[in-house]
Parts: sequence; C-alpha cells; structure tokens
Amino acid sequence: MASDLPHLNLEQLRIFQCLATAGSVSGAARNLCVTGPAVSYGIRRLEERLGVRLFRREGRCNVLTEEGKILLQTTRAMFSELAAGQARLDAYRSVQSGTVRFGVPEMLMHRLMQPVLQEFHADHPDVGIEVKAENHFNRLLDDLRKGLTEFMLVTLPDGYSPGEEFEVTELGRFSYSFAASRSLFPELQHPNVLLEEIAACPLITLNQGHIAREALHRAFEGKGIAFQPPFECESMSLIEDFTRAGLGLGFVITGCVESLPEDEDVFVLRMDRPLVEGSLVLVRLKGRGLSLASKVFLSVLEAFRSSRSDSGT
Repeated sequence: MASDLPHLNLEQLRIFQCLATAGSVSGAARNLCVTGPAVSYGIRRLEERLGVRLFRREGRCNVLTEEGKILLQTTRAMFSELAAGQARLDAYRSVQSGTVRFGVPEMLMHRLMQPVLQEFHADHPDVGIEVKAENHFNRLLDDLRKGLTEFMLVTLPDGYSPGEEFEVTELGRFSYSFAASRSLFPELQHPNVLLEEIAACPLITLNQGHIAREALHRAFEGKGIAFQPPFECESMSLIEDFTRAGLGLGFVITGCVESLPEDEDVFVLRMDRPLVEGSLVLVRLKGRGLSLASKVFLSVLEAFRSSRSDSGT
C-alpha cells in the first residue's frame, strides 16, 4: 500500500475519510454534497488501487477493516498537515501589521538585505521595519538577548559559536580571501597564490574585535606568519574604498555573499586553499518564537537567495 500512496487521488482519500467518519454511504454523501453512487464509486476505485478492502458491511453501517484503520491514521495526519499549511499560507497573504526587527552587519545589509527589504516593504507597506546595522558580533548578540531584535543575520567563521542560548540556522557557505587593484598588483593575478605572497603586501582588514579579523589572525598564526595589517577599518565599505585606491590587499568574503565583487578595477586573489571558511547564518534566541511578520520576511529572503543561486550571481 505505501508504495502507491503518492499516486492516490486526493478526492478519493477525502471520500474515504468522510465515509469512515459518517459510517454510512448516505451520511458521507450528505456531508460531501454528492450522490451515494459517487461515494461508492470513489471507495471502489480506491480499494482497487490499493489492492485491499477498506470497509466491511455490518447491517447498514460501513465499518473499517484493519487495512482501513491504517489508512485512516495516514489520511487524518495528511489532511491535518494540509489544513495547517493552508492556514499558514492564508496568514502570510494577510499580514497587515506587526514589526520586523533584526540586526545585521553593514556589508550584509548592503549586499543582501537591501533588495529584500525593498521587496518586502512594497508588498507589506503597513508592516514596521526596525534594523540594527552593527558590525560587532557581540553587540548584535546583546540586542537579541535584550529582545531589541528577533533575529540577526551574520557571517560566522567555522569554529565560532554564539553560545548555547542561541539557535543557529545555516543559509549558505562562504570563504575569506583578499582582493587587489588589477593595475597595481598584476603579479598576483595567477592561480594558487600563497599566503606568503599575501603577507608580503600591505593588508587592509577589519579592526580588532571583529570575529572575522580574529579568524584571519589565527589563519596567519597557523602558518607561522606575522599578521600586522597597516590598514584597519571599522567597516567593509572602507576596506573596499582603500582596496580600489590601490593601498593594499583588501579582506573580502566570497561565496554565498560577496563583500567586493570583481570588476574591471579589482580582482579576488585565487589562493591555493581558502584562508578561512564559514557560514552565512540566521541566529535567534532559543525558546523565543518569531512574529508572523518576521516569518514572512524570512520567506522573502529565502526566495531572493534561491533566485540568486539559480542565476549564478
């Protein structure tokens, strides 16, 4: 029976469940607003498809067989899930109020969240939006703890965790590298650039206190290479500006998000292996549910990410 379930007619299953509840063909026909022969025909076709008897007659009643009882458990769960799914879809369509409150670093706000916010606001203009654009990971966590935000979206290097009190959902993978001016660093435009070559150039990174900076520091230390960047920035936008100005090699993120996409002026170094890898993650406090508005917003975000992945951007 199980192998045939995916191919069963939904209307026949609805007739089956109604007959199992009503106990008679006439009662099921009344509830379904169809004729008695239509009920009998639907049950007969269902039994033929499954190869089992689902009912037996006891007087004027239709009583479930053991096989029928098994199927009834399945149909009850199935129709319950369908009803719940329909309710969720109806709720998503009818979001009229509420507030979406989240934290995000400046780079992700610019590269990922801005178009999502525009689309969401166009579809739900009466829903409030509160954004905490913050580049320090621990400050974003504090906002979650205090209930100032419902969730945060960050890039998290492998080996780093926000702590047991938080629930983390991976949305994609990324890696760290460096970018440079094509005209000023042509010697690095080759595959398999070594870390030693990078260390010989002036580096442009984030300030101390950023977990991305800590991850890079560890990567250099692991190779026994000193990590003393002459340019330290508070934001990825400053790194981009300094890199385009040709002042050095700028720290970048590549993969599911790109902090500095390649163009005619800058290129991303092709290293022999990634410096550090990590995940784009959604973080929220355990045991604290999301508002309906936030759930709808995250569905828009996921649809946007999927469309970018499908288009190769």
